[in-house]
Amino acid sequence: MTINPWLAPLCVGTQLCGAAEVVEIAPALAAAGYEALELHPLQLSSIGDRAYRQRLVDAIAAAGLKIGCVFVGVASDAPSTALVSARCEMAAFLGAKTVFLVPASRKSGTFEEMAAQVREVCRRAGEFGLEVAVH
Repeated sequence: MTINPWLAPLCVGTQLCGAAEVVEIAPALAAAGYEALELHPLQLSSIGDRAYRQRLVDAIAAAGLKIGCVFVGVASDAPSTALVSARCEMAAFLGAKTVFLVPASRKSGTFEEMAAQVREVCRRAGEFGLEVAVH
């Protein structure tokens, strides 16, 4: 139950569960009062297969849950930003409204470089109508 309609749904992070485990625990999460799930790279790596992805999406929906947000990773350079952008596309396909990312560490470049990578992710996410949270 959402207490404040201006807040996002009550969402649970599943970063330690594989996609198969999410399928198994989704009903229990809904019974506990959660409204949505966060998906993380551990789940995303296994749902490149269309049939497996559909099984996960169907199990989440059957439990009465939504995919609230997707952790798209760390954007620190062109290759990692490309991966994060691809995860934004998957998040939109899955029906998420929000993605969240972690900016690169201070040791991997300048503040300006980090900001440019985050802006690129925001631009890409915006193409899919996604909101971006920076963790």
